[in-house]
Amino acid sequence: MATSVRGAGTGMTASNLGQAAVSNANRSAGGMRSGSSNKTKKKALNYNPREISSQIVRASKARSASVVLVRAKSKVGVLARCLGTGQYNDGEVRAAIAHAKRVVRCAQLKVNNLKEEERLKKRNDKEQEVGRKQKKNELKRRTYQKEQALRTKIALKETQQVLKEKTRKQELMQKRRLHRNEENGKLIEADMKYLEEQSNAGANTGAYAGGVTMDLSMEAMILSEIRLSEHALELLEQQAVQDMGGAAADGVSSADAGASQMSSAAGAASVGASVDLML
Repeated sequence: MATSVRGAGTGMTASNLGQAAVSNANRSAGGMRSGSSNKTKKKALNYNPREISSQIVRASKARSASVVLVRAKSKVGVLARCLGTGQYNDGEVRAAIAHAKRVVRCAQLKVNNLKEEERLKKRNDKEQEVGRKQKKNELKRRTYQKEQALRTKIALKETQQVLKEKTRKQELMQKRRLHRNEENGKLIEADMKYLEEQSNAGANTGAYAGGVTMDLSMEAMILSEIRLSEHALELLEQQAVQDMGGAAADGVSSADAGASQMSSAAGAASVGASVDLML
């Protein structure tokens, strides 16, 4: 009775041991599967090492480079938060953080370099602008001087031309006056010769009184024509004087006075001749 109980107990113990072994084996297998599944659950780190680098290369202004610098620093912060979460490979995260920090330094260098370049460009542009203004002012000054010199030259040339024209007109008036006086003197001389000869001829023929009367009327007509000619000449000279201005007024007055004296002398000579003939 006791043996069978023990046997029964022994049999149950072996069965329990078998189940326990199977259960332990299952738990071990499950643990191994769980461990391997935990290892395969690590997330891939979403980090592109060329993302920020390409933006730094494309940046051409200090402002745009500063924006890229902010992004690079933000990327370092994001990677630092991924470290120690157990979701990513820590070694991979640390490598990415080191790279991101180097990119931050590169971005900062790019910002500093672009700022320096912009300062130099601004200074150069300012100097060039000053140079352009100076050149423009110098060009204006030279142009103004040339214009002034040209105006002065033109004015001088015009003045010389006016003086030449006045001189020519004055010479023409003097020449005209001399010619008219010469012509009138010749006419008076011819008429006086004629009157003298006619008087001599009348004295010889006995027709002296009528000849004297005709000679006096002819002499008066000649003097009247001479005066009319001189008056017309004076009108022409006055018009020329008005055109020339007052420059030749003295010369014309002198010429007029001389002509008047010559005319008066010619008239006196004519009257004296007539009186002599009458006597």
